[in-house]
Amino acid sequence: NQGGMNQGGMNQGGMSSQPTGSDEVKTSKAITVEHRMIKPGEYSTWVRVLSADLGPAQLSAVLSRCEESNNKGTIYIYLREKFVNRQLIQQMKSQGYKFHHFVEETQSFVYGKKPQEEEEEEDAFDTFLNEVYETIARGIKEDVPLDTIHLEINGLKFQGNFTLSDCCAAVNRAALLLLELTDNRKKNLQLIKKGFNKWVPLTKKFLLGEQEMLETLLSFEEFCCENEQWFDYFSFLLQLGYDSDIFSEDVIDEWVDLKQATQSEVSTKLLKQCDTFLKWLKEADEESDSESE
Repeated sequence: NQGGMNQGGMNQGGMSSQPTGSDEVKTSKAITVEHRMIKPGEYSTWVRVLSADLGPAQLSAVLSRCEESNNKGTIYIYLREKFVNRQLIQQMKSQGYKFHHFVEETQSFVYGKKPQEEEEEEDAFDTFLNEVYETIARGIKEDVPLDTIHLEINGLKFQGNFTLSDCCAAVNRAALLLLELTDNRKKNLQLIKKGFNKWVPLTKKFLLGEQEMLETLLSFEEFCCENEQWFDYFSFLLQLGYDSDIFSEDVIDEWVDLKQATQSEVSTKLLKQCDTFLKWLKEADEESDSESE
């Protein structure tokens, strides 16, 4: 946490007004509320449920007070797996909280609620993803030239003020969603390679440099993690991306560094899945260096 930490008392279902220190933690037997200073005058709030005795009405009261005093920052809720309660989750969802991530170390579900402006941006991006999907689906059905599809997606980009990386993510997500995987891995590999190669020229139109390459790689990772049937094909997508010059060796190295730094269970699984390809890449690089000497 940034800054110091002040302790204070709190009753179940209530909390005091705006914190005076850079960070402040308020505790009770059922819940803790911690304010973290992001920058002067702006806080995020972390609510931790500590007891299965906490009721939906009490949680609702705490969250309402948090929203009143949070200066438009994001509010997060830690809910330990053993305290998971259907009524609590329904209460959170009714107030706009969405599942954010799962913390392996503490077996906690984290729910988050962003400020309204950020929610609107997120909704706009979801709309953009859907529009790109529909554009590509229509392009396949009507055999529309890639240059025409590129112009249409470019129009959506400028209309919504999106980035080139957003376009890469949207194109690849749509192209993969349109592939219907089977129970036969060999057939799936052929299907993925064919579909991937078809849309590589379109993806490349939005790639200006390594920043777009890295964000495109991260978008593939996100897609495979969100769609269980795709998870085991991530290493194949990584290899296809390298072979088609969508991912440079430097970008792949940077991605590996990011995964090693996070040390999460998912990162470990992805690195293990890609181990053969990454070893081949390293050996090929060493051979190239020795030949140049």
